[in-house]
Amino acid sequence: MTTEQRFEKIEAEQVEMKEQQAIMSQQLKEIATTLSNLSAAVNAILPGAAAASTQAAEGTSASAGSEFLPADGFKETLPPTLPSFDGTDPIGWLARANQQFELHHTSPETKVFAALVAMEDAALYWFSWIRTRKPNLSWGEFSQALIARFDTRFKGSSFERLADVKQSGTVDEYVTVFMQLASQVPGLSDEHDLGNFMKGLVDTVRSSLRLLRLVDLETAMELARATGSSILIPLTNL
Repeated sequence: MTTEQRFEKIEAEQVEMKEQQAIMSQQLKEIATTLSNLSAAVNAILPGAAAASTQAAEGTSASAGSEFLPADGFKETLPPTLPSFDGTDPIGWLARANQQFELHHTSPETKVFAALVAMEDAALYWFSWIRTRKPNLSWGEFSQALIARFDTRFKGSSFERLADVKQSGTVDEYVTVFMQLASQVPGLSDEHDLGNFMKGLVDTVRSSLRLLRLVDLETAMELARATGSSILIPLTNL
């Protein structure tokens, strides 16, 4: 492939991604219109809900982050604006994205769409590629794929990364990395989390903590800091 052909291919890909973004923007506008119509219908059927439905209608017509009141009574919003992501610190970006989704009560089906708008540079090209392969990508699948692509510190699935993480510096550094990885594997028992944490500590710290027969992860982390805060192990490739 010649250089000119490469540039033409890149330009074509950029045009395609811009078209996809335009389509997503139009879909969000259509969702806002639908919610506004739904709010008006609720107001007509349930006069007692006039204040809530009027507020929802005004909000949805004003911005993509507006609120509406679904049947279960919990407020939900259209996808929030997420911080930009260019491939740097994927776990941190996912944590901030999930925080925004929780605050705005974002439904699972709209999370991936919200992520599309936040993608930049290499992340945008990757997102376009993976969407062509998996059009119905769920948020969980997207999160796993994002970490696998951009977090180069570890290999394997989230479970494997958590099970394989080892202390390679101070205890504080290890605790930070462990919490990052553990946040991607929710639902594990306290015993399982504690076992993974203890297994990754250096021998000197782990041996000291085992004598205490700890059953609580938070306590283990605090005591590990106190026991090994002065220990520095040469960094190694995991």
